[in-house]
Amino acid sequence: MDDVLEITGSVTLDEAEAFRPGAILSVKLVDPDGEVLAATAAAVDELPAAFTLHVDPAQVARPDRLFLWALLRDGDAGWGTLELARVTDDHPTIALAPVPSGGAQ
Repeated sequence: MDDVLEITGSVTLDEAEAFRPGAILSVKLVDPDGEVLAATAAAVDELPAAFTLHVDPAQVARPDRLFLWALLRDGDAGWGTLELARVTDDHPTIALAPVPSGGAQ
């Protein structure tokens, strides 16, 4: 039996003072077709915030073509990935950017 594939990384934003402790961080691992393979959500109190995702390797057709989507939501405010971030071997730090309030749902 294969081991579970673990993807780790962290998120940060330039405007760290704009978010309040307890904001909700959601991170999704997606394949090139946009299918969600794994996801996590947690309250975060400080940035950068680390995340870990686990996925069954049998569900990953192209391990060299995995991407991350992230959203940090604080009430009506939100910061996210404007483009999917490619998974790398070096545990990436993903810089989040402001998203319109309609996108922070």
